[in-house]
Amino acid sequence: MNYSSRWQKISEGSAKKRAAALLAASGIILILGLVFGIPAVFRLTSLILSARNLGPTVQTDPQFVPMTPRLSQEYEATKSAEIKISGVADSKTAVELFQNGNSDGTTTTDENGQFSFVINLQNGQNSFTAQSLSSNNKKSALSQAYVIYYLTKEPKLELENLKETNEVKDNPVTVGGQTDPGVSIIINDHFVYVDSSGGFKYNLNLQNGDNKVVILATDKAGNETKKEITIKYSP
Repeated sequence: MNYSSRWQKISEGSAKKRAAALLAASGIILILGLVFGIPAVFRLTSLILSARNLGPTVQTDPQFVPMTPRLSQEYEATKSAEIKISGVADSKTAVELFQNGNSDGTTTTDENGQFSFVINLQNGQNSFTAQSLSSNNKKSALSQAYVIYYLTKEPKLELENLKETNEVKDNPVTVGGQTDPGVSIIINDHFVYVDSSGGFKYNLNLQNGDNKVVILATDKAGNETKKEITIKYSP
């Protein structure tokens, strides 16, 4: 008997065994279906398949290093002292949050890897980073920093060469002044450029008589300072 004949017989034997096992399994399923009902059999089959697909959790691997958390940056600044910081990491993993380099404690991610912290902000700049901690004592790298400013003071708004009531003979007139860097300025519904030092200027076209001028300064947290002046144009 040559090698190919022997291999053919072995293959035929294996095929017969698989067919017999499949026939036996079909018979068992049919009997279970008659006794317990088809839906129950389907549920049992699903549970068995799910159990077969479940392997050991990734954190049991001694070489496993958790992924670096990603923090969700919702805004740059706020005037609220308490905020919620959220993010995502590996599921069911401990995450430690750091505020300006100091630990704010740990929490555990849910089955989707999501986590959140409720934090009290410090005045001015707050820099947050996070780190994942696995059950095998491995630590991820620190996340990218999330910087948020806690601002409570109204922004500075100083006008140059203009008082509450003014009378001018030139048109247009320059409305200018000084505010804090990063603050936006709106003059009579027109956005005005603010330079890196907080200076601004706007050439305002006047009508004959009294012209009401509204200057609004708004910082990134939503704090506002508003001034209203009247400029009387008498050509």
